[in-house]
Amino acid sequence: MNRSELPRYFSEIHGLNDYPKGLPLDVVLYRFEKIYKAFLNAGYFSQSFGNDLNPDAETKQGEVIDSETEFFMALRKETLWPIDVEKKIKHYEEHDLFDVIQFLYNYASKPLTGGNESKDATAKADKFAVVQGKAYFRDQVNKLLRYYVNPCSIDENGDIFLSKHKRVCLSFRYFVRDVDCCFGPLPLYSFLLLFLLIVVALIAYLVQQLKIVGMFAFNS
Repeated sequence: MNRSELPRYFSEIHGLNDYPKGLPLDVVLYRFEKIYKAFLNAGYFSQSFGNDLNPDAETKQGEVIDSETEFFMALRKETLWPIDVEKKIKHYEEHDLFDVIQFLYNYASKPLTGGNESKDATAKADKFAVVQGKAYFRDQVNKLLRYYVNPCSIDENGDIFLSKHKRVCLSFRYFVRDVDCCFGPLPLYSFLLLFLLIVVALIAYLVQQLKIVGMFAFNS
């Protein structure tokens, strides 16, 4: 169900709720922290990581031998691990949030035994349903992401889909990044000058084409 298919309540229809233009990043991060902790405590990451993500739980080895290295090799980011909800998630940038969501989605699975029968659900689970776990995690995260100021979603392949406007902004950001890598950081006026040169070149091309058309019309 996408955002347009969700029921719209009175305050949303009349622009009276707290976030009529969508949830800002800090609110999304705060709510994602709640979602992550709920899935962590329910054992949705214990098949892959055991209790490595939950220091308060009983020690148990998951399928991933070294979770820190696994995380680093996947994202190549030093400052996001461990996923500490008190110190790290609230400082994420948007791309950090998307990376972590995708990473967790790839390792989510639903515990089939134990579940929430005790506080330490991860220690009791011995069987897991990967498809069900991924689907439920994706559903809960997408409920949040569709209300973000830049609406987006994660699909069943683990890809984040952004709005058209956001894709254009990111494409320009990546262009600037690539220019920086090749030539070093450039001031803003350099990009304005480049834009003006493109406009001038386009105008010159159009004038030339009009001249050619005029010549053919005159000769005929």
